[in-house]
Amino acid sequence: MPGGTGVQRRGGQAGWQAVLDAAAALQLHRRSLLAELERSRPPVDIRVVSGGPLLNEHLRRESGSWRHLLSIRPRTVAPELEYSLPNNRRLVDKGLTMTSVFDRLGTSDAALGLLAGETKGRYVLADAPVQMKVIDHRSVMLEGPGPDTCVMVVQRPATVELAVRYWAAVMVTSDPVPAADPAAGVLTERQQVVVRLLREGWTDERVAAALRVSVRTVRTDIAAVLESVGARSRFAAAWRLASTESDRGLGAPSDT
Repeated sequence: MPGGTGVQRRGGQAGWQAVLDAAAALQLHRRSLLAELERSRPPVDIRVVSGGPLLNEHLRRESGSWRHLLSIRPRTVAPELEYSLPNNRRLVDKGLTMTSVFDRLGTSDAALGLLAGETKGRYVLADAPVQMKVIDHRSVMLEGPGPDTCVMVVQRPATVELAVRYWAAVMVTSDPVPAADPAAGVLTERQQVVVRLLREGWTDERVAAALRVSVRTVRTDIAAVLESVGARSRFAAAWRLASTESDRGLGAPSDT
């Protein structure tokens, strides 16, 4: 059972084992890089960038010069995509070739809904336990030292080689992000996403900004959902749809 679940995945058991082997090799290499950083004279080809706003600012500043990006994210929730997806669209419009992989078990239901509507860039699901980015086949971003969300940017051929090997193994297990849930009945794809986001407590305005539609469109979708499921309130509609998903065994991780 690939990935430790009963879900049959592309690549099967052999594909999952290849991912584990490549991930382990990359993680061992990462530990050796961290050990180098602890020396009195850190190597010049490793740079540590602090997490949070400083990391976002670094990505905003540096990404404008990127031409090719391979990205893997093991854990993703919808609020993270509020920032990253608009930036991705901007970069793709400027000429960036980008493929982003999201772990199929670590990506929340609402995040999947946002990804399903993206037309710029390539987004896939896969077995992807280790986070990284390969930039222009010259540098790799890996988790940095310490408990915070800092990263280290490594410009070293051996690191790139291991990262690309891990990437190739992950892609064998990949599938496109599903456009919609066929069992959702009469709801449109966008209405399904609206319900997922409202279930996480998002306001109409926040949903509209994320989906790039007007607030009026969001409220029209909500009215259509209420009518479709025979509910009088948003809470009742979300509860009924969540109960239906639970009955079908489609419960998904929460963004909270």
